Amino acid sequence: MSTARYIARGLGRGAARMRAAAEGITLVELLLVLVILGLMAAIVIPTFARFGFFSRNETQQGARELYKVLSMTRVLAATNRVDTAVAYAVTSNKPDSLTGQFVKTIESYAVVQNVPEGYKLVDVDGNQVTDEWAFVPVEGMQEAATFRVIPQGTALLAEDAYGDGENPLIGSLKPIRIYLGEYEYDPSQRYWLFRASEKLTQVDGTYDFPAHIFTPSGRMEWSKADRERREINVGYPPDADPIERFASPDSVDPQNVKLSDFRTIRLELYRATGRVQIVQD
Repeated sequence: MSTARYIARGLGRGAARMRAAAEGITLVELLLVLVILGLMAAIVIPTFARFGFFSRNETQQGARELYKVLSMTRVLAATNRVDTAVAYAVTSNKPDSLTGQFVKTIESYAVVQNVPEGYKLVDVDGNQVTDEWAFVPVEGMQEAATFRVIPQGTALLAEDAYGDGENPLIGSLKPIRIYLGEYEYDPSQRYWLFRASEKLTQVDGTYDFPAHIFTPSGRMEWSKADRERREINVGYPPDADPIERFASPDSVDPQNVKLSDFRTIRLELYRATGRVQIVQD
């Protein structure tokens, strides 16, 4: 290879490298692109949220979580042969983001069971409790009585949240009392008991927890016996953005809010069979 050809080839490679460097993206240009993408996201994401692209997925997740818990509770009732319930904690009143009125919400749940047959429930003073609606942690699953938040910030609204007759957002419930403590065997008396360490209270200081109760036969306990099917609607809490809560916020009458105004996922519960299903997903 001649010296002239070698030099020419070397110059060619150098020129190629210079062209490649000139065509590359500098750090300043990369940062500029990222800033533009960030501005676009800041504009597009709220617009998508306004049309429900994200909120529906969140309500779906909350509904599916509740469906799984209710279905599991039904199986536990049949397996352990004892009434088992999903109990709900009612939060303190929250201001409604649209109407401004204070309403109650249900944003957490716990799984509990009635005192098993053959057991005695004794309170902190050692006195036997004979309350029919006294519930305790599921045997072998003490952690089940710990209240868990419904995921993604979704919630159920309490029965008296809005004045549209019998508000079906929470369905039909029975109030129960919940005791925490430990299962143990009393050798002196030769019987099993549940020794309570405390009796749970709601935020407002009351002892009653609304609950969906499953019996060992698979039925559900209603607080009213006039209907075989009830509904639960999973939506957003009252203090959430109206854009997320309502299907069309601009068309909602603040003085007459109805269930149909909410963006929710509906579950149906059947009294005779205890079946639970998502009918709007």
